[in-house]
Amino acid sequence: FSSGKGGVGKTTLVVNLAIALAQELKEPIALLDLFIGDTLAMVNATARMTLSEIPEAVRELDLDLLRSYAVRHESGVHFYTWFFSPERNLPEYIDFERLKAVLKVLREGYRFILVDTPMTLYVPDLELVTLMDEVFIVAVPWDLLSLRATKALALGMQRYRVTPKLLFNRVQAETDITPEFIANQLGLEIWDMVPNDSRSVVGSVNLGTPVLLLKPESEVAHALRRIARRLAGLPVEEEHRRRRFLFF
Repeated sequence: FSSGKGGVGKTTLVVNLAIALAQELKEPIALLDLFIGDTLAMVNATARMTLSEIPEAVRELDLDLLRSYAVRHESGVHFYTWFFSPERNLPEYIDFERLKAVLKVLREGYRFILVDTPMTLYVPDLELVTLMDEVFIVAVPWDLLSLRATKALALGMQRYRVTPKLLFNRVQAETDITPEFIANQLGLEIWDMVPNDSRSVVGSVNLGTPVLLLKPESEVAHALRRIARRLAGLPVEEEHRRRRFLFF
């Protein structure tokens, strides 16, 4: 999951989607945070160790070693963070080969690994997406700056022959310009959309309890569960696809 601009709700979506996948599949889901551990802040937790602390001398990684670095949440999500919070250290460039090795090992233990990338507009960061099976760009359809950054990001990914899927977040129920029109201007197809409910989402972030757990019957929670089922290749109930915020 990537974005060209901060504040679009990417990290919030990733955490909630990981929880939704764990609920739907009844199995652990790995969430790899490549930034400063904001995913853990979403569940009011902190990392005891981060992947950047694995000694360079350890060249052969294995699943037991990596799992000792995980924060296992009661929801079934195993959180892996690359860096500590900004109070502890500043993030550096991610070692591409090291990340490739970590992902290879994690694939042995998890069917699904959700990766929260840093805000991505620079070549070293763009290269990271080539390691992923699927790439999603999170954008807000009514935020002009978000859309400009999304366009630039999609063009940058084309250099690496990566075709991203567009995930619109905070979609308004009624707008003069439809999300489909905006997506057409971006040259991307909408993969799915999440309705705008800033009160519920902001409240959940401040409490350190993901909205999927805090308000499981909200429109946002329904959308997240639908998206999780699509990610997992599970059937999606037609009634969920006809909600007033969605256009599929």
